Amino acid sequence: MNPGAWREGAKWRRGLGLPLLASLSAFALSYRGLGFNIWDTLAISLVIFGGMGVARVLYVNDVCRRAAERRASDVTELYRSTLRCLAAAIDARDAHTRDHVRLVEFVATELASEMGLSPDETEGIRTAALLLDVGTLGVPENILLQSGRPSAEEFAAIHNHPVLGAEILEEVPFPWPVQRLIRSHHERWDGTGYPDRLQGEEIPLGARILAVADVYGALVSNRSFRRGWPHEQALAHIRRGAGSHFDPEVVKVFLRIAYRIPRAGLSRSVRDSERAATTIARATQEFVWLWDISQSANSTLDLQETLQTVARKVAEHMDCDACAIFLKDADGVGLTCHAEYPGEPVILRGAKVTVGDPGTGQVARDGRPAIIRPGRDSVRTGDGTPSQVPYDWAAISPLGAGSASLGTINLYRSGRDFSIEELDLLNSLARHAAVPLANASLYEAARQGAERDALTGLHNVRYLCNRVEQEFARSSRTGRPFSIIAVDLDNFKSVNDTLGHQAGDALLRDVSQMLASAVRDYDSVVRYGGDEFVIVLSEASEDDARETIARLDRLMTDYASRLPGLAAIGFGASFGAATFPRDGANMKALLEVADARMYNSKRSTRATRRAA
Repeated sequence: MNPGAWREGAKWRRGLGLPLLASLSAFALSYRGLGFNIWDTLAISLVIFGGMGVARVLYVNDVCRRAAERRASDVTELYRSTLRCLAAAIDARDAHTRDHVRLVEFVATELASEMGLSPDETEGIRTAALLLDVGTLGVPENILLQSGRPSAEEFAAIHNHPVLGAEILEEVPFPWPVQRLIRSHHERWDGTGYPDRLQGEEIPLGARILAVADVYGALVSNRSFRRGWPHEQALAHIRRGAGSHFDPEVVKVFLRIAYRIPRAGLSRSVRDSERAATTIARATQEFVWLWDISQSANSTLDLQETLQTVARKVAEHMDCDACAIFLKDADGVGLTCHAEYPGEPVILRGAKVTVGDPGTGQVARDGRPAIIRPGRDSVRTGDGTPSQVPYDWAAISPLGAGSASLGTINLYRSGRDFSIEELDLLNSLARHAAVPLANASLYEAARQGAERDALTGLHNVRYLCNRVEQEFARSSRTGRPFSIIAVDLDNFKSVNDTLGHQAGDALLRDVSQMLASAVRDYDSVVRYGGDEFVIVLSEASEDDARETIARLDRLMTDYASRLPGLAAIGFGASFGAATFPRDGANMKALLEVADARMYNSKRSTRATRRAA
């Protein structure tokens, strides 16, 4: 037999037993000679039995009432839990505001109760607080969570979320005006809010309460673009907004109950719903980061700028001390660090790795991400010395897939290692960052092809024009001069006629290497045409140009002396320099001066040779 049914039956039997016992007692009294006859005794028994029946009915009604109340309470809690789960899922789109909805619910409920609203009205405000941000489902994550200031179109999308929220809930038969409260919670007391420009008491009281709770919750929450404000600073902001942004009476009550607001956040138990919210937050976070990196990296096709942007963005989004990007060299054998963030002090920029070596080289070869100790990485400085990377842990991901990867993205951190989840996220970021980096690399190769001489590998005239313009701008800004040197090979035609064009081409390549090796890394050597060259010396005076010419002349003389055939032909080089701003204010003027001085040098050299 069902134990519950047995217990209910026992209660019923006990209920019947009491009146029966009373009746028997009355009969017994009549036989005690107390003056009751049988009819009196029967009447007394019926009265007692009837009274106990009424008591039983009252008892049953009370049991039913309490069961109904318990059931109603359970249904109410179920309904609230459902709303909280829905609100948490919406709120989880931004990992920075996971507790925002619970805080707004708490503040709004406390405010409503303190202002004397009925329990029913308070429950309506609580419900609206939980669903306040449902309209943000219609706002794209890249707008909602961006770190910069939105555009006018993006502001319009954000401002539409109260209307969209009310429309989403339009068909839900709430017993309170939830939709109206959600639509109006961004209205302002002075009439400058949205969407309907309501003013003063035109705004529903519940919406005025929600406005204070929502702004306070937003101020003290961490956001993607700022840290949350301290409690007292948020209170001061709310106080200043009384009479303009907020209903002054609501602000007065809010300041009175502000001490009740939990300072350390609202406690949450870890349930499946919390884990689901974490999954949603991570997916949204990853989407926003990918969008941010893609937008930033695709804003330019300059390879170095793209590399530095990707390194900076990845470092900003991931919890790390530094980020470095290694790209495969043209030979495919080595990798070089082309970008590092932060870049001060320079630790890895220019560092070298061999593909296949432990650490970075192995990840570049195999295409599988890894977490390592930097001490086990085979990173070397530019001169081949092993590099000491001053971090405890490194997370390394390939830039692209397998052997087709462009290189690696390396994160560094001290104090604690990287988790598998962080490595997975870095790998996802790296896969997407590889696309703009590949585009920038292709553009750089095309640009180099358009601005490089095919025979010598030096820059060509197209590049010269851009480079000289850059130097004009730099010198105008810094006040420092720059110089150009015109170079013309002597008797080069005789080399071709005597030794052949292949020997002439080899000679041009040798001369190009000599010229490039004799200047600084940030100077430029350009093949101007045929056997003519132009050298751009950044931030170089007239004296600097003369010293460079003397060095170049010694190199060319030594080169010709080591090849008897060239000495017999009379091979050599003539040089002429011009300096900005002394010798000209534009490229044409500088080239004319440098050419004139170069030809004067050539004539002088020929005269000397004839005299000899």
